[in-house]
Amino acid sequence: MRTILAVQILRAVAAGAVVVTHAQHWLSWKTGMADAMPVLHFLGAFAVCLFFVISGFIMVYTSEPMFGRPEGPKNFFLLRLVRIVPFYWIVTAAYIAGSLAFPQFGRSYGLDFIAASFLFIPMLNADGDVLPIVGHGWTLNYEMQFYALFALALLAPRRIAVASVTVALVAMVVAGQQLSPKSTVLAFWTSPVILQFVYGMLIGLAYREGLRVPKPLAVALVVGGCVLMFGMRAYSAEVPILVTTLAVILIMSGATFGDFALEGPVWRLFALIGDASYSIYLLHSAPIRAALAVSQRVSLDFASAPWLYVVGSLLGAIVLGMVAYYACERPVTRYLRRLLKPRKLAQASAA
Repeated sequence: MRTILAVQILRAVAAGAVVVTHAQHWLSWKTGMADAMPVLHFLGAFAVCLFFVISGFIMVYTSEPMFGRPEGPKNFFLLRLVRIVPFYWIVTAAYIAGSLAFPQFGRSYGLDFIAASFLFIPMLNADGDVLPIVGHGWTLNYEMQFYALFALALLAPRRIAVASVTVALVAMVVAGQQLSPKSTVLAFWTSPVILQFVYGMLIGLAYREGLRVPKPLAVALVVGGCVLMFGMRAYSAEVPILVTTLAVILIMSGATFGDFALEGPVWRLFALIGDASYSIYLLHSAPIRAALAVSQRVSLDFASAPWLYVVGSLLGAIVLGMVAYYACERPVTRYLRRLLKPRKLAQASAA
């Protein structure tokens, strides 16, 4: 099962968009420049939507050997846990250790909140936000919800499995809209954001069914999605989530159905960044803060050169993420996959 290079490149784009957005927020907060590069505000929602759509696509694409098999749910969920949990737990433990080592920063966590963060259970933090210890990990709470539903659906053939998960996610959203649950967990798990997984699954299903489009049309879809996003941003200060979703669907459809070869060192570099996108996503706060400290030491004029800070943050996040990926995330994942049995599971992990 070959890697779809275009999807890896989109993962790099999504990770980069997250870093740029958070760098802009951090710069605005720390310097009081409330309007520092407001053009970047909309990229955060775009990145999250793109990550979720990619996740839905990848689950359908990579689970091909598991559909309709009795061992499918167990194998799938084990592989997902091995892929997501160890590195996230390492980063979470580092955050906790940091709060104990540097109490002057005012960060402390109760045992219940620590347990919720490790177990991907949505819970209010001390600031009243539904964020775990590693704040960016809120998206992983949705991912785990999606994985649990998808694992159960793997007992059925591909089409029925995708349809079942789609119905379940849509039903959850409808229930949330109708009942407006007061519970933090129920309100979180019935958010409309989970529909992004549905769009990704449907694109993945169509791809697995053999849908392809001519290259010019695929390019037009990608360009159309970008024009829609940036055109709406030029027209309005806020980009509606429906516009963001439609733009991501167009971009994802064009990138996958076009079946681009994307050869050359530049594309390969973006694909490598995509490989490390999980590490970049979890660790990017550190280089963002470090870049600000360095910028202040060299007396960078933020008002006239905010882009220098953002670019520095982005480069730092990419370097740190790739180092962490090759030094920790990938070796740990590969080691744990080798421990999984039976042999068929190891073969499935290679896909």
